[in-house]
Amino acid sequence: MKLLISLLLLVNLLSLASTTLAVSTCNGILATEQDSCGSHGVCNYGTCYCVDSVYQNSIYSAWTADRRQTLVQGESLVSTDGTFTLAMKSSGVLSLMNSITAEEKKSYTATGGSGPYVLALATDGSLSIKGNGGSTNLLGLASSCGSGTAPFRLVLQNDGNLVLYGAQEEVCWETHTWTAGLSNTYLWEGLNCTTPLCYNVLSTSSLVCSGHGSCPSPNNCVCSDGYHGNKCQFFNCISRDNCSLDHGSCISANTCSCQSGWKGNVNCSQFSCDGVNYCSGHGQCVSNNTCQCDDYWHGENCKTPSCELVDNCNGHGSCVSNNTCMCYSGWKGDSNCSLFSCEALNHCNNHGQCVSNNSCECNSGWKGNSHCSAISCDSLNHCSGHGSCISNNTCSCESGWKSDSSCSSFSCEVLNECNGNGHCVSNNTCECNNGWLGNSECSNFTCETLNNCSGHGQCVSNNSCSCESGFKGNAQCSVISCDALNDCYGNGNCVSNNTCECQVGWKGNSQCSLFTCEILNNCSHHGDCVSNNTCSCHSGWRGNSQCSQISCDALNECSGHGSCVSNNSCECNSGWKGNSQCSTISCDALSNCSNHGTCISNNTCSCNTHWKYLDCSIIECLMDLDSDSNELTCSTGSETETFVKMSSNTWEYLVLSLANEKQLIYVEDGSTFGLNLSSNSFYFSTSSTRSNEQFYSNVTNFMIQNAKSELIHIQLSKQIKYYFSGLIFDVSNYNYTCLRFDYDSNSWTNQLVTSSFSTSNQIICSTSYISSVAVQRSALTNRSASSTVSTGDLSVILIAILVPTFFLLMCLCMIALIVSIVMFVLNRKQQGNLPSQSSQFEL
Repeated sequence: MKLLISLLLLVNLLSLASTTLAVSTCNGILATEQDSCGSHGVCNYGTCYCVDSVYQNSIYSAWTADRRQTLVQGESLVSTDGTFTLAMKSSGVLSLMNSITAEEKKSYTATGGSGPYVLALATDGSLSIKGNGGSTNLLGLASSCGSGTAPFRLVLQNDGNLVLYGAQEEVCWETHTWTAGLSNTYLWEGLNCTTPLCYNVLSTSSLVCSGHGSCPSPNNCVCSDGYHGNKCQFFNCISRDNCSLDHGSCISANTCSCQSGWKGNVNCSQFSCDGVNYCSGHGQCVSNNTCQCDDYWHGENCKTPSCELVDNCNGHGSCVSNNTCMCYSGWKGDSNCSLFSCEALNHCNNHGQCVSNNSCECNSGWKGNSHCSAISCDSLNHCSGHGSCISNNTCSCESGWKSDSSCSSFSCEVLNECNGNGHCVSNNTCECNNGWLGNSECSNFTCETLNNCSGHGQCVSNNSCSCESGFKGNAQCSVISCDALNDCYGNGNCVSNNTCECQVGWKGNSQCSLFTCEILNNCSHHGDCVSNNTCSCHSGWRGNSQCSQISCDALNECSGHGSCVSNNSCECNSGWKGNSQCSTISCDALSNCSNHGTCISNNTCSCNTHWKYLDCSIIECLMDLDSDSNELTCSTGSETETFVKMSSNTWEYLVLSLANEKQLIYVEDGSTFGLNLSSNSFYFSTSSTRSNEQFYSNVTNFMIQNAKSELIHIQLSKQIKYYFSGLIFDVSNYNYTCLRFDYDSNSWTNQLVTSSFSTSNQIICSTSYISSVAVQRSALTNRSASSTVSTGDLSVILIAILVPTFFLLMCLCMIALIVSIVMFVLNRKQQGNLPSQSSQFEL
């Protein structure tokens, strides 16, 4: 028994030893110890995983003074960077929020209990929301963490994930609400999670606290001297008395830049006069930029001398040093510049008197440039303006002036006294006699009294002209002449000297000797000018003497069958063609008889056998509708057309012409359109509107088209009936007649077609021709009389008044109607198609 107990104790000890050996250590501390990884992370096989586990973001399964096991209603966990919050609310909701964006990342709601609510972490790692102050378990979030190592901790990480860790980094439970790219370490890092971070920089980094301080605890920078701010990012000069307040600027840590007037001992506390040139060496600096000047010096920087003892130079000089003057020009004297002088004026050149500073009063005969150096003739009236002063009060007269020494009388000596042909009227100015001029001496003759020969001749002696060619007459050469142009040959007018203006029809070589057709637009370039204003037109041109109208004279004027559209170019009328003269007949408007006939005249066909209509485009054949064969044959003489039954009572090719359009219809059942042998009837439906005033109904048009797309006119072996419905019939006032279109005569006829009414008031047209059928309405002959009988006297009077007006309106309407009918018929002949009408017809 003792042996058994001993064995059990041994096994238990070994188990404990095994368990102890299985727990990780980090930096010599077991993972299960409270201060493992600095109490800020979890230990796993010698490596700390830092998660910033602190009181504000964690609850623990083992409670100590600085740890908690529960999150009581109203409390919150906050991630160490402040981004995420886990709150236990009074409603029993555990809410995980992004505090920045107000986004709820996750929530859990406890039901069935009452508050206060508690989020509790048990020693076995189970996590739950409890009610009634923690006595009632309401919502389990994580069961016991059997695979984890106690103690456990619930951490709200900086990435937004809420994680339940075991002591050795086992993840027992998490909310999976992480945000990629975010770090879980905001406060602590390092091998043992004990190295603090200051604003995401390790305290061991040279960059921590902007490189200007130390980080003794998380986000707590202790700044070096000369720096401040939460990250020591700002420099200062506090230890330099802030540069003596307003005497300088702090430009870096503990470094001042002194203002002007201050200097010294790193804090700008000593005044200076550097801003005033250090008093210019003539004074003492008594304050910042403030000088006390020596005797006889003044000014802000003591650089201005004083001449107080020499009357300040009397205002006539500059003080160049203390009590020393430099006199201005015009002043002199015993050091104070009190006497005026004319030194600058060479003392008036001894030709005048100095009367004030630099001011001379010149003697008679002298003047000029303020210093009396120029001669003057002022006593001789300055030579009367007609001579030069050659010495003081001595004149040399100009040409044309003479006599007294003042040059006051004029003369014409240099003009040979006008050569006896004029009078001297001013200095060197002659007034010539009539017939003389020239070079101011009156030595040349002139023709001024003859208007200088009017500019059209030569003056050959005084008042005698020789006229130029093109001018003549009355001694002045003022009349134009065309004598050099043979006087325009009589075909123009002389409009200026030797210049002709030709009459209409003449031009050329300035003499009007050549004829022209300019007034006829030079024969429009379509003819030859054969004499003045006479054209001979080229072939293809004619008319109005200018050859401006086209002609087809070389083409026999299009043989009368076309239009001349340009010179010798015809555009043939329909029905004519050929050899450019439109002399050959054509059936182009009738598709050249559709290759089934002969063109015998312009737009007139003679159709081959079994071919009908104007353009020979329709085959006529007889069909037997009573045949039981699956094929219908249509003989055209030269060949036989076969129509194959495709399905029950329907046929391969049927063509319906509606509203002037031909449409190929492939029939696949007998209900819509086709040939039904069992009921012996044709059915088809078209628009019910009337298309032509000639008919009361629209026109039905039914044909068969063969494989060559040729239309076949059908004559059946028995009559069929057309039922026209939807029409209003007034048989008391109108006749209604059935008509069919006869392709032999190309006209509408009532032959071989009968008209009758059904019991349902439908008109029935019976014929063996399955082609174009319509109903015509005409008024009864007694309709007008019956309408007139009932009118009274007032009607008679009104009719008598309105008859002339009505007759005139009727004439105009008839003219318009005739024109419309003619246009309609022409259009119908060109189109060859007929409009359609809603109808039903049967055999």
